[in-house]
Amino acid sequence: MNDVQSSNSMISSNNNYFKSSKSINELVLRLGQKSFEEIHIICQHRDAKHKIPRSNPFLIQADIKKHINRHDNITNMKFSRQGKLIFSTADPVCAAQILNLEKIQETPISTGKICPLCGVNHEDQCQGPEKCILCNGPHSATSKICPRHTHEQKILEFKCRNHLTIGEARRLYTQSSKTHYSDAAKINTTAPNIEEIVNQRVESIVQNITTKMEQQTTLLIEIFQKTIENLVQYLVSVFHQTDLKKSPNRKRQMINIVPPTNNPMQWDAGGSNASN
Repeated sequence: MNDVQSSNSMISSNNNYFKSSKSINELVLRLGQKSFEEIHIICQHRDAKHKIPRSNPFLIQADIKKHINRHDNITNMKFSRQGKLIFSTADPVCAAQILNLEKIQETPISTGKICPLCGVNHEDQCQGPEKCILCNGPHSATSKICPRHTHEQKILEFKCRNHLTIGEARRLYTQSSKTHYSDAAKINTTAPNIEEIVNQRVESIVQNITTKMEQQTTLLIEIFQKTIENLVQYLVSVFHQTDLKKSPNRKRQMINIVPPTNNPMQWDAGGSNASN
């Protein structure tokens, strides 16, 4: 009996110890006053055999806006290779709202926290090696040496400088490809002379074209010379064969047509006296 009473007293004392007289709204407000570097939440399909179907990020963002009123505080959202959806935020109230999600685009989901050290969802103390869930680097997800952390820091600076929401700042910063003068000066100490580069390229192109034209001209001249030589040889052979085929009788007939005369040619000046 004493053991039962002692156990009951311990349970009641524990319940009294963990029970708070504050309302849920007040607890949420107190939670919102705390600052966190970043909170990572993983959303997976309620059925472990299935994956969350990939969809247009803008459609997912529109669906998130319907259920989470502090959606502007979501700093990152991406799909993993395992078919899970990962959210990152520094706002604890926004994280609590994400943890209360039951569906995303009519897909039943279950949510859980990700260990910032090993990037795995577990409840006991972390014992695995450090692995960043954002860049897969050998460091924790909350480390400031993470490239994604530096990228997000620049986006926040861009947001504050231009008085934009986090979504607009992320979109404009990603689309922007402008390079600041200071960054360009650090990378390229001396700017190349564009005019000289263009002239060099034009000269090289002209030289290549001239060389090819000379080669083609030389080749055409050689072909023409060979053709003329072959044609001359062919004509010489034809004439030679023609002379060999002439018969001697034909040559005699040609000679008999014009008889030879020994008398010199006499011119008739005209009149009968001349003939006499």
